[in-house]
Amino acid sequence: MQTDPDAALMLQFKDGDPDAFRTLFDRHKNGVILFCYRFCGDERVAEELAQETFIRVYRAAPRYYVKARFRTWLFKIATNVCLNE
Repeated sequence: MQTDPDAALMLQFKDGDPDAFRTLFDRHKNGVILFCYRFCGDERVAEELAQETFIRVYRAAPRYYVKARFRTWLFKIATNVCLNE
């Protein structure tokens, strides 16, 4: 199985590297915003939902372990945030 570079970045962030989180955020912010927009149909709400998604990712870092691809985990969080909205 090929190593997921995003999962490696999340593990680096978990170990205290704030630049790794910035890299993940920059890579995925537009995709998460678009995903949230498809749920709600409102650009401002989508941006708020995406922000909440990344806050949850940030807070979950101490508990993070590689179980699936990082994108799978990220978009599961985004889905839950959108459904809760």
